[in-house]
Amino acid sequence: MLEATAGELILVRFSPMNTNKFIEQATDHADYCGSQGEERVFAVSTFGDNLGEGESVEALVTRVCQEVGCGGPRIWLVNGSTLSREGYDAVLSEPPPRHHDVIMGNEQTIQDVEALAERAETLVGLFVPGRERNPAWKRN
Repeated sequence: MLEATAGELILVRFSPMNTNKFIEQATDHADYCGSQGEERVFAVSTFGDNLGEGESVEALVTRVCQEVGCGGPRIWLVNGSTLSREGYDAVLSEPPPRHHDVIMGNEQTIQDVEALAERAETLVGLFVPGRERNPAWKRN
């Protein structure tokens, strides 16, 4: 399971985990922002929380997955600090509870499909090492 220190943001991403889906979701998010008269921001959806003092990463992930109703067997984890170090921001964007947008860029930073694909591929690469069994998943 991912290593983290108390207070650190841990983000959970559910399936699908691939570049094409990230591009699709980021474009949909940007289009939605534009339709609301806001700046077009390319972002993907995640859930997460800050690790509590004495809390294990597995306990945090279980809590978040149960709260948001993730029923899938696989999840992907990443630390907020890893995202920041690579130039991505995670912004709390409730509702729903614990929802965070991982910002890939705006129209000034993503001016064409190639730039968006590169940012999406890099972001997928940050999540992939954190692939885990969902501790909240119960097989029916």
